Amino acid sequence: MWLSSIGLLVTFGISLLWTPLVATAQQPGKVYRIGFLSTFSPPLPLAPTPVWDAFWQGMRERGWREGQNIVVERRWAEGRIERLPALAMELVQLKVDLIVAGASLETRAAKQATSTIPIVMVSPVDAVKIGLVASLAHPGANVTGTTMMASDLDSKRLEFLKETVPGSSRIAEAVTRVAATEERWWAAEVYRLQGALLLQRPVPDGGQAEACFQQALDVARRQQARALELRAALSLACLWQQQGKRTKAYELLAPIYDWFTEGFDTADLQEARALLAALT
Repeated sequence: MWLSSIGLLVTFGISLLWTPLVATAQQPGKVYRIGFLSTFSPPLPLAPTPVWDAFWQGMRERGWREGQNIVVERRWAEGRIERLPALAMELVQLKVDLIVAGASLETRAAKQATSTIPIVMVSPVDAVKIGLVASLAHPGANVTGTTMMASDLDSKRLEFLKETVPGSSRIAEAVTRVAATEERWWAAEVYRLQGALLLQRPVPDGGQAEACFQQALDVARRQQARALELRAALSLACLWQQQGKRTKAYELLAPIYDWFTEGFDTADLQEARALLAALT
């Protein structure tokens, strides 16, 4: 649900930046051009994309439809972050009316490429702290959107871990490194392990662990890292099973398991198959 909310908030951010632009330059039959910039590769045909599903739903509700009154110019760096500045400049040269930037790296590249085209950021971590906007209330310049305020929450989680779970210092260091350096290729697994350790406390913290697993799922889905998405879903589904949320657990895990066409002898897929059988 919260992933869908991000998509709707991004749509709202677009409306805030774009309404003055359209109001002053609206022309009958004009087609507006949106630039989309992402570090990752295009999603697979049947891959779940809750953020973008909600985003396009919100756009349609506001009367904006791709192929009718908007054109979307998508640029994918396919994991090569060094390509982002050139891709951002490419969108600027296409004279797009607005740029939607996936996260911190994309937003920074877009901001460096233009100071006039509106930029809507989707999910950078602590946008104020890393200098993308002046403040949340008054972003300033040409940038708005949503940000993930994970750092303070992570700090509290890490304090709990260090105080109550032996051997958790390495995970704590990994989470800190993820937040500080944006090295996110294994971020999903780091957040998943953080949640697992929270469940090993003398008094398990199910709420915080669930938040970690959800965060791991979000990161894995944005990176289209299917193996990591499966592991995060397994951890979350197991927790929900223990909490009596069997239907919810099955509905999360089943479509992820069904995506795989090979590797069924691996430990993760064997565990997923066994859990699904237990949930039916």
